[in-house]
Amino acid sequence: MSRIVRYSELGFILILALLLVSFAHAHPTDVSDLPRTVTSDFGPRNVNCSKFHQGVDWAYGIGDPVPLLENSSVETLARGSTKLVRLEILGDSSTDHTFRYLHMFNNNSTLPIFVGNYILARRTGSTGDLDLVIVKRDATNDRRAEYMISSIPGDTVDVVFPGDTTATRIRNSANTADAVTVSVLTTAAHPTVGPAGTSGGVAPHLHMDFGFGTYQNIYSHMAEKASTFSLKLLDKNNLPRLDRFVIGPQNVDNYFLKVEIDSRTGLDLEKLGIYVDSVTATNLVREYKYGGTTTAYDPVNVDLRKTGTSCDGPDVSSGSTNGVHNFNNITGWERYIYTDWGTSAGSVTPTLLIEGEHTILFDVLDIRNNIPFASGTNPSIKFNVDQTAPLCLR
Repeated sequence: MSRIVRYSELGFILILALLLVSFAHAHPTDVSDLPRTVTSDFGPRNVNCSKFHQGVDWAYGIGDPVPLLENSSVETLARGSTKLVRLEILGDSSTDHTFRYLHMFNNNSTLPIFVGNYILARRTGSTGDLDLVIVKRDATNDRRAEYMISSIPGDTVDVVFPGDTTATRIRNSANTADAVTVSVLTTAAHPTVGPAGTSGGVAPHLHMDFGFGTYQNIYSHMAEKASTFSLKLLDKNNLPRLDRFVIGPQNVDNYFLKVEIDSRTGLDLEKLGIYVDSVTATNLVREYKYGGTTTAYDPVNVDLRKTGTSCDGPDVSSGSTNGVHNFNNITGWERYIYTDWGTSAGSVTPTLLIEGEHTILFDVLDIRNNIPFASGTNPSIKFNVDQTAPLCLR
């Protein structure tokens, strides 16, 4: 009897373990941060007419191996009319996270393309650019494949190598059989997915995002060091506001708000909220949302605006117009400008506040919804309301 109970307990433990593994697998899995410099962050940016960058760019050189972020299945491997190579993979940690890798290889019009230890080719019998194959060449024989990536598994690849006049069927590393494509990738067996490059007619770099039109930050799915941001409240002359500065009819210039946030260390900025006295809806002055982990992307307030080109919107390069702009074009360092506090902030408009001391509160979160300051608390600054009219009006 005791043996039967023991077996029953063992079975229960095994079932419980399987359930725990299943639940754990259903949650997003952090992957290692790419050990490269970010050259263009998620969010507002001043590049040509790009007003909001939906991905993240890293400083990769031509041919540098691009890592597989997590165990995945290939959805698309293709290139379009601009020869932009696009690899889309569905990560196994969440059914709604399709990673896109852009700009691998180069803009050559003719396939195959050889870059570093990789070949971009068509599968046997294919003539178009909508179903391509990335061949990871074997380290000891570059006419063989360590593995071949495609959205369709089980296909072979014929390649005309430089100096040859006829195509050669790619074989596996051991030369025991033809190499065949795989569409299910693991970080152990397929650690890299291709070479960084210039396809699409750009300078060498790696761009990653969650798909065109998806305002979600790729860093929300990546392991990164803790965020340590800095925040300053500035005046029109870009000088820091002093604690207990005075606003009112005699200090109308102080209705101007400029918040400078340096978010270069750690995860990216997700939200900035500016409040008076309490962080509640009725006390909100202005809110900026990137939509890095949500659908709360707010193009009116967070897209970079400028004139002088085909781009629309006011020029904020002077730092005195409503909107967001990069500080000295440094990625991850922005200024948030609100010129209408004196007239358009509802119940917390300065002219409606009672005289005396008040507090500006900042509600800042990174894309993991953590407070990103070393203190563990959001900063604040006090100010005084003086409703006394100027002498000339008395």
